[in-house]
Amino acid sequence: MRPPRCRFFGAYSVQEVGRLRQVYFNLSKSKPIPDMEDGRDMKKVVFICGMHRAGTSLTASLVESFGYSVGKSPMTAANDNQKGFGENNKVYELNEKFLLERGSQWDDAKSLNRIQIGFITETEVSRAVEILKTEFAETKRIVIKDPRLAILMPIWTQAATVLGYSTKYIWAVRHPYEVAQSLLRRNGIDQKSALDLWAVYTLK
Repeated sequence: MRPPRCRFFGAYSVQEVGRLRQVYFNLSKSKPIPDMEDGRDMKKVVFICGMHRAGTSLTASLVESFGYSVGKSPMTAANDNQKGFGENNKVYELNEKFLLERGSQWDDAKSLNRIQIGFITETEVSRAVEILKTEFAETKRIVIKDPRLAILMPIWTQAATVLGYSTKYIWAVRHPYEVAQSLLRRNGIDQKSALDLWAVYTLK
């Protein structure tokens, strides 16, 4: 069943903005989650993933508001995301390379679905470790957001563990038809291809 028709506020529907505001309100009334469980001196990373156009950037901005860093090379804002992506450019570039080395790219559902998510190499982990060292040196609370993490998370989890980070995960989920509408406007991707991509990023 298709979702009800609704006005859009930027990349998000009015209903979604209302829900996200409520989440932000609830978070703002509580202590930052990591400080509830861990000592303040422990290194902490929050990973944010989910399908493209599913609200990962907005989620990252909420986490940033609690003092988490996106690193030295934040991705600059663009027409399709004027408030910024909450994403590190070096992490993005490396993830693009990881996908290309597996014969895939972010918008190819068939090749993405063939990737064995649990299969990683020491070389890949080492490359991710170097990015974390370079981009987040002396930073104890960091946020790493990239929709590609839905496919590549094991690499980054292992890299974070090597460097002694405690890890937390947030998965952004948006109605598949709303994602498809957004991808059609931004990338010209037809509905069937967009829904196939949503299924891979969200359910694989």
